[in-house]
Amino acid sequence: VSAYGLFRFCAIAQDDATPLFMSTPMWSGGMGMDTRTIGLMLLGRGVTLVLMVLVVFPRLKRRHGALALAKASSLIVPIGIFFFPFLKSVQESSSEAVLYVMIQLCFVILVFGFSIGFTSVMILVNNSAPARVIGTVNGCSQSAAALTSAVAPAVAGTLFSWSLTNGLEFPFDYHFVFFFIAACATGLGVILYFAPKSLGSRATEDEHE
Repeated sequence: VSAYGLFRFCAIAQDDATPLFMSTPMWSGGMGMDTRTIGLMLLGRGVTLVLMVLVVFPRLKRRHGALALAKASSLIVPIGIFFFPFLKSVQESSSEAVLYVMIQLCFVILVFGFSIGFTSVMILVNNSAPARVIGTVNGCSQSAAALTSAVAPAVAGTLFSWSLTNGLEFPFDYHFVFFFIAACATGLGVILYFAPKSLGSRATEDEHE
């Protein structure tokens, strides 16, 4: 439940910080993109998400299992978030075509990590309790997700605004909000590291008697 809530926090915070960073003027610390360009960038992410959920995840799940995929995503997501603000350096030193490719590559990494992570953690939540209490467990996980979803935009927006006005150098400039989210995502790895292997299969009534 805690892993699911933290996953949701990181995903919503990243989704909130990304368009803010991309639309903020370059002189103020952002990438200075217009809404049309941002929309085209995010379109590629949407297509990737559909492919990941419908095609890639089922095959990986059959081969590696939900627990292994959840642990893998807890490593991929922090790395993708950490390097995202460095796209501004790419923008300043490369062509528009190279920038587009690098943004889409970063989106692919993040979408892959979040898509397999969300789905895998939901499976682990369902595996964690027998059928008689699974409704309660799912209710708790959805409540945690709703709470973190409500908090994440405020946290991400506040930190990004602060980073643009604090007058501080790296890493407390526009990089900071992404580093903060990446640090939170690293906590997923800690939680999942201690997850028992038994979560890889559905709990039975006998296991909880």
